[in-house]
Amino acid sequence: MVKKVLVSSIVSLSLLAGALAVLAETTTTESNPAKTVNIACVQTAVGVRETAIQVAFSKFSTAISSALQTRASALSAAWTMTDKKQRNAAIKTAWANFKTAKKDTTKTFRTEQSVAWKQFAKNRKACKAEPTNESQGDDISL
Repeated sequence: MVKKVLVSSIVSLSLLAGALAVLAETTTTESNPAKTVNIACVQTAVGVRETAIQVAFSKFSTAISSALQTRASALSAAWTMTDKKQRNAAIKTAWANFKTAKKDTTKTFRTEQSVAWKQFAKNRKACKAEPTNESQGDDISL
């Protein structure tokens, strides 16, 4: 019985604390009206960030697919060569070119992802919002 009352009290207090946190973010106090958070503004900022990351990933995916196709064609051509030295050189070149393309594509994606998060931070601040506790590290890591 005591456990039931204790659990009910903890759950009630947790819900009340959550409601107060939401209420605090959506209302102003007369002592500090500058702390008003424009929820719609933050929602837009999040949408802009997420769209930018999706576009960056789409470009990354397309570039990697192209690099894979190029590698496959180069390897196929290499295996038509009867001279072992030429074939091995062509295979080595195909893999080196793929490695370079992959490295460049990954670097571009990471840069675009970082730009999206930095712009989000600026947009969030313009909305007068505190940090959202979202972690860029939880985003796609390549």
